[in-house]
Amino acid sequence: MAMLQQKIKSKKIVHKVGDIEVVVTGEGKIKRIEISREENRELAKAINAAITEAQKWAAAEMQGMMGDLQKFLGK
Repeated sequence: MAMLQQKIKSKKIVHKVGDIEVVVTGEGKIKRIEISREENRELAKAINAAITEAQKWAAAEMQGMMGDLQKFLGK
């Protein structure tokens, strides 16, 4: 399992549209964004931070719903 996780983490997918190139890991994290061959690491960091915040919010919402469901089920 650890080998599979490492393989996913180290995989890099490159996608290019016009002058924009995005490199993403198998985990869905942005490694690099290039616009007109100029790399923009700050943009990649900002996008990854926003995704992480959204994931944390979604996890908290799900946890809250699971708690409400347990109350409803009498557990």
